[in-house]
Amino acid sequence: MFMSFFKRVLPISLASMMVMVASSTSSLADQDDWDRVDDVRFTHRDQEHVVSLRGEGRLDRIGFKARGTDIRCHNIRIIFRNGRIQYLDGRRYGEDHLVRFDLIGDDRRIEEVHFDCRPLGRNHGRLVIRVRR
Repeated sequence: MFMSFFKRVLPISLASMMVMVASSTSSLADQDDWDRVDDVRFTHRDQEHVVSLRGEGRLDRIGFKARGTDIRCHNIRIIFRNGRIQYLDGRRYGEDHLVRFDLIGDDRRIEEVHFDCRPLGRNHGRLVIRVRR
C-alpha cells in the first residue's frame, strides 16, 4: 500500500516541478523583452522625482523593479503626449520582481513619469524603469 501511494504521487509531483521550472523560465524570458530606460535614486530626504521618457516612442507597458532595498511609492503619475494622465496606486516594489502595468489609451507615448517614493530599510534605493514596446 505504501509503494502504491508513491507510484501515484511521484509522477504528479515531478510534473508539478516541471511546470514550475517552465513558468519561472518563461517569466525570466519575458523580462528579457523589456528595455531598461532609466533608474531613479530615492533617499529618505529626496523622495520626489520626474523622469522624461520623450523619444521612447509608442510603448505597450511599463514596469518597475527596486534595487538596493525595497521601495514604497505613494503615487506614480504617467503623463502622456496627448495630455492624458494615468495614476498608479501606491504599492511596494521589491528587488526580486518586475511589477508591470498596461498603459491606457491609443497614444501610448509617455512624456513624463512623476514619482513620490521612498526607500524601505536602507538610506537609499533605486527604482529601475523598464518598458515593453
